[in-house]
Amino acid sequence: LGAADPEVSALLERHDAGRERLLARMLDRLADAGELRPGCSRAEAADVLWLVTSFDAFDLLSRGGRRSPAVAARRLTGLAERQIARAAADRGTLRA
Repeated sequence: LGAADPEVSALLERHDAGRERLLARMLDRLADAGELRPGCSRAEAADVLWLVTSFDAFDLLSRGGRRSPAVAARRLTGLAERQIARAAADRGTLRA
């Protein structure tokens, strides 16, 4: 889409740059709080967050009614949590 129109391309680049800044701040907060999964590097976590917060990932799950927007969002959030966050058991928050 952006390749065909320089203005759209510039808009998409600004959007992606803003998303990247927000994700970097989120990642800083997770790392500072000790919430990254052991063995998960910041680079890996950044890649996972970049993927699961993309419109493309959301669209693939929800296009054509495949999944509702709410279910698509839960799937992507769950994927990110399982890939980059410490397990609840590691935090001592699991309930019996």
